Amino acid sequence: MSRSCRHDRDPATLPQGAGAALLAGDGALGHLPLWAQVLVAARMLQRAAAAMQAELPASLNDRIAAVGSAIQDCARDGGGVHRQRALFDAAMALRDTEAAARHAPLRGLLWFAIDATRAADAAQDFPIDATVAHSTWQAMRELVADTRVVPLQLRVLIAGDIDALRSACDEARVDRYAALPAQVFLRLAPVHALTLTEPRRVEPAWR
Repeated sequence: MSRSCRHDRDPATLPQGAGAALLAGDGALGHLPLWAQVLVAARMLQRAAAAMQAELPASLNDRIAAVGSAIQDCARDGGGVHRQRALFDAAMALRDTEAAARHAPLRGLLWFAIDATRAADAAQDFPIDATVAHSTWQAMRELVADTRVVPLQLRVLIAGDIDALRSACDEARVDRYAALPAQVFLRLAPVHALTLTEPRRVEPAWR
């Protein structure tokens, strides 16, 4: 089992309470247990899919729903990624398809959410903890390529999830590599759709 992970700050020195993750910055994510970090990506995937549901092909909607459930199962079990291999492989392959380019940011988010899940599973045996946080943040960067997504809204939602997960995991005494018990999931607020804005208009060069 790997126990090697570097952070910029001692967790004890991080801000506490509501809004703590916003004050702590990007490093706050990396201090969560690995499966909690994965859950941050999975919840954002669910929010984005809910916001875009009406415009997505039914097959893509179904695939995202299945992946979201599978990632949460892995977080509850503390592993089991091998049981989801066919589903994850098929979902990650969607990133390489040329159809429906407007959905590319969502497919990028999907790809990196799965990548974070696989990294959390592999970190049980190899010192690749930082890959989980990196893939989770990269998932968010993919999503903001959609011009309707407001980066500030994303950051507030991510910070809220980090704060809630940190509190719940501390209360449940969840180890960095441990599965997430039911009481952690019960402490989380329901997932609601992102609020999308109108796409930014490209002004003529002569203006």
